Amino acid sequence: MVNHKAEGPAILRSWIKRKPIATTHYAVDEDDVVNAMASVTSENSRDGLLTELVSAPQFAWLPWRLIEAFVRQPAALQTTIDFARALRISPPRVRQLVRVGGFKRSEHLVTALRGAAWIWFARLGVKRSAFERHLGIYDRGNFRRSCRRAGIEPPWNVLGSAL
Repeated sequence: MVNHKAEGPAILRSWIKRKPIATTHYAVDEDDVVNAMASVTSENSRDGLLTELVSAPQFAWLPWRLIEAFVRQPAALQTTIDFARALRISPPRVRQLVRVGGFKRSEHLVTALRGAAWIWFARLGVKRSAFERHLGIYDRGNFRRSCRRAGIEPPWNVLGSAL
C-alpha cells in the first residue's frame, strides 16, 4: 500500500527543483505549477464552467450532455465525429442536436463554446496562455476567423465591451 501523504512533499520538492523561473521564494517550473493547479482545481473548474455554459442563453436548447462532453475535453472536440465518439452516439444524431441548438455545424458550436469558456476563464483571472491552450485555441487569428464563420464576436471583443 502506498502512503500518499508521505509522497506528497517529495513530489512537490521534485517539481520545485526543476527548470527554474525566478520568484521571490522558490525556483519553480511554470508549466508544472499550472498543471498541478489544474489537477487540483479541475473538478471545481469543470463544474463551474459547466454551470456557466449550461445557463448561458445561447446554449439553452443544447442538451447538457453535449456541453458536458465539451467541458471534459475542450481541446479534443473539433468535429461531429469527435462529439459522436465522446457521446457514443451516431454522427447524424450529433448533427441533429447541433441544429436543434441553433448552430449550422458542430464546428460553429465548438467555437461558440470556446468563446464563452474563454470569457469565463478571463473573468476568473486565469493566465490567458494557459486557458487558451486548455481550450484548444492555439492561434488567435485562426480562432478569430472561426468566430467570424460561426457568426459570433471574438470573446476578447465581447469581454472588452463588457468591462
